[in-house]
Amino acid sequence: MRCYSHTIALLALLAITTSASAQIIVSEIMYNPASKEDFRTNLVEWVELYNPTDQPIDVSGWFLQDEDGKTAGLPRNTTIKAGQAIVLIPGALSVEKFRAAWGEGFDVYPVTGWDKPGLTGLANSPSEKNELLTLRKADGSLADEAHYKIDGDWPKPPRGGGVSLILKPGSFSATANDDGKNWVYADAGKLGAKNNTKTEEFNGKDTGSPGIVAKE
Repeated sequence: MRCYSHTIALLALLAITTSASAQIIVSEIMYNPASKEDFRTNLVEWVELYNPTDQPIDVSGWFLQDEDGKTAGLPRNTTIKAGQAIVLIPGALSVEKFRAAWGEGFDVYPVTGWDKPGLTGLANSPSEKNELLTLRKADGSLADEAHYKIDGDWPKPPRGGGVSLILKPGSFSATANDDGKNWVYADAGKLGAKNNTKTEEFNGKDTGSPGIVAKE
């Protein structure tokens, strides 16, 4: 009887974990920084992933993919805590150099394959066919997609770029983040956004809130 009860409890836990794993979402995208981009490495781009659930979620092996290619998977034992965000950066950039520009207090993971022949970087002029950014689990199944654009219901980007796309509070689901009306461009002092500290790599004035997800 004890063994049976243990099995039921284990199955219930697995069901929660499986259900929760589908809830990791793309919550912020720095696709067109003002800092100079090297087209070979795209060092100063980044993507934020958020866990809106009340359970930690293991995202080991998960990767980003678009119509051009994909990144390598996240390292083993990578977990996003409940209500927390992590930031993915190009593998050619170190965590220390990213933190020098954007600060501490959140987890940062360099992932290879951000350059050619992987993603080849994030599109600066996204359209209906480009950029279809997807987050995929280790087995290749879809976890979330963010088909960001610069037209339709999507906010119009400021001239010159340099600002990230931020998912608005109350829109933290894989369905809500498909709607351009639920996104806004970063504005320093709002929704946790700030300007970067200028460094050798981050040499322009960029605005974003990496690792910070404003709830209201």
